[in-house]
Amino acid sequence: MKKTKSFILCVALLLVLAGCRAEEKAPAPAQVLLKSLQFDMSSYLVGFTTSYVFDFEKNVVQESSIYQRYYDEPQFTQIAAFSDDQEKTLIEKLDSFGFFDQEEDYPPPGVVYDGGGWDLTVEYADGTVKRSKGNNNFPKLFADCAKAFYDICERGVCAYVPEEYYSPPYMLSCSMGNHYYDGFGKRLDYRWNGFKSEGNSICDANKMTSFPDRLYKEAQYKYKMTLCTDSRYDSIVKNYSVKYYDDSIPLADPTPVRSGEWYKETSFELELDKIYLIRLDFKNGDFAEFTFNTRTTPR
Repeated sequence: MKKTKSFILCVALLLVLAGCRAEEKAPAPAQVLLKSLQFDMSSYLVGFTTSYVFDFEKNVVQESSIYQRYYDEPQFTQIAAFSDDQEKTLIEKLDSFGFFDQEEDYPPPGVVYDGGGWDLTVEYADGTVKRSKGNNNFPKLFADCAKAFYDICERGVCAYVPEEYYSPPYMLSCSMGNHYYDGFGKRLDYRWNGFKSEGNSICDANKMTSFPDRLYKEAQYKYKMTLCTDSRYDSIVKNYSVKYYDDSIPLADPTPVRSGEWYKETSFELELDKIYLIRLDFKNGDFAEFTFNTRTTPR
């Protein structure tokens, strides 16, 4: 009986110790205090270097773009500020992509006489410094990291960020008779993927004639609106609305044309010498506005 009790006590003690060890986890990436992060991107041919410094003590981002042949030291200017929560999110994302676990050196894949390279310097609060560099060799993880950087400072820092990430693509297409226009219209206000642009002038967007082919007062035009050939767009649009303003008084009350739930395409007769505004509402709560005009040309 004593042996049984002793065995039970041992098992209980092991479970308690295991629980303690489980609680003593390594600190999450965002809990590791960073002092600064600097990323330099250089073009060898022209000697041009763009540098970004993320100061995690002052919570600011600075940028410098210089021609090395003319300047010895970078000239930094502040381009963004961020909150502690944004800092935490950035560090967590970068860590999940492996940004802090890169090799020290990424040599070129072969003989390269031009191109560009990069240098990364991460300084921790305890004084530890980690450096990585690459010569015409850019890790694939940079594509994901660039989006995380863009969320903070609207710069990709380590890689190009596609425009579709931060603004809605030109997804409208239209056809009139034998003419087809893909990516038609000017983008106006939008809210897209956490980014937004509002208060844009519909008049400024329509300073130029929209249609490459002339429109004539004596003619009639039927406009068939679809979304671009990428089938993703049909699946994300919930509703649409179409209205127009008089081109001579563009800020007067608009005339509604049609609206409703989006389904593949819609058609309507165009009124001439008008400014049209098309709004697409997306299923996730975002929206995008596109505009064009039907300005006519005398024969």
